[in-house]
Amino acid sequence: MKDILIVYSKMVVGGSTTSLLSLLNGIDYSKYRVDLLLYDNGGDLQSFINPNVNVLPQAKDSTRPLVKLSNPSFWIHLQKARRLSHKYKNKLINAQIMSKYEALACGRPRKEYDVGISFLEFWPTEYLCRRVRAKRKIGWIHIDIKEAGLRKELSRSVFSLLDQVVLVSDPCLQNFVSLYPEFRQKAVCMENILSQKTIREMAARPLAEPLPLDPNDCNLVTVCRVAFVSKGLDRGVAAFLRLKKEGRLTGLRWFVIGDGPDLPRLKEMIRDNGLEQEIILLGQQINPCHIEKYMDVFFLPSRYEGKPMAVTEAQMLGLVPVVSNYSSAKSQVSHGVDGVIMENSDDAPYHTLRALLDGKLDLAGMKENVQKNDYSNTEEIQRFYEMVEPDAGLCP
Repeated sequence: MKDILIVYSKMVVGGSTTSLLSLLNGIDYSKYRVDLLLYDNGGDLQSFINPNVNVLPQAKDSTRPLVKLSNPSFWIHLQKARRLSHKYKNKLINAQIMSKYEALACGRPRKEYDVGISFLEFWPTEYLCRRVRAKRKIGWIHIDIKEAGLRKELSRSVFSLLDQVVLVSDPCLQNFVSLYPEFRQKAVCMENILSQKTIREMAARPLAEPLPLDPNDCNLVTVCRVAFVSKGLDRGVAAFLRLKKEGRLTGLRWFVIGDGPDLPRLKEMIRDNGLEQEIILLGQQINPCHIEKYMDVFFLPSRYEGKPMAVTEAQMLGLVPVVSNYSSAKSQVSHGVDGVIMENSDDAPYHTLRALLDGKLDLAGMKENVQKNDYSNTEEIQRFYEMVEPDAGLCP
């Protein structure tokens, strides 16, 4: 029986967490012992972890930050992180640089593992590579590094310490290889695992309180981390404002589920532009599915994405996705058949929503097509087995 360690940040609501939960539900525990190490054990979805998984004490230790703060190298790199984040106007660069020092400030696991897996970029990857003893190390990357505007030279050293790098879509894989051709042989694509049956079971749970819905409206919903740099929610607000000024917003409402660093700015934009009746913020939800099932359209005006599971979850619930043309959009949505792919520009949400209101998009036809499809991909668990036992020849 092989011992596997999976390293993750926190069990908060999000696509990568849902993917991790699906993976943990699919593993054959008669053949693998799985430990899960989180930076912080306080996430909302902690209780959804498969009971066969051994959850270790969290990596975050309130007694160790002094080790980090007393290291002159930490302050040098903090200044570098702030300077480059400001120069390139990209907050992710700060995380790209400082995650190494956050990892070094955490204690080591006592056990040596057959396989160590980091299931997210930044801290989990740095921690796996620099603090974990494992015969084989595999790192999952859930974002498109190139589209996210990360600095390739800052992550080269940590990627060199991995035996395999997993990207969640083919475009993400191709962009990774274009940045790091020297790692071509160890880069692979494995899509996030998702079960339509599981998502619909989550959606069947009752609402705690009724939603402010009008059945005559076209109801849009977005489930995401509220971060403008990636998710482009500011684009959506700008589109709604233009439509309101033209007197064309009648019958269109947008519900936003999620939390994040730009939530205060989003609230301010909605309030300052008088859009409180048209854009409703529902905050973080442990189970967004039981809200989404009442909606018509999943709206995602992102600037970049890896392969967002929230889109597939929405399709499983019968919603029509209207998404920007991020790198993997065409692998998730067939434009005009089971959804709409907008141009990846600031003006595209306005033009697309206007076309929707003008009846130029066959929403009913696309919804019918979505409801006919099964978007599950639980067979991907076999790819996981092949990665953790590359020399076995056969999957379990």
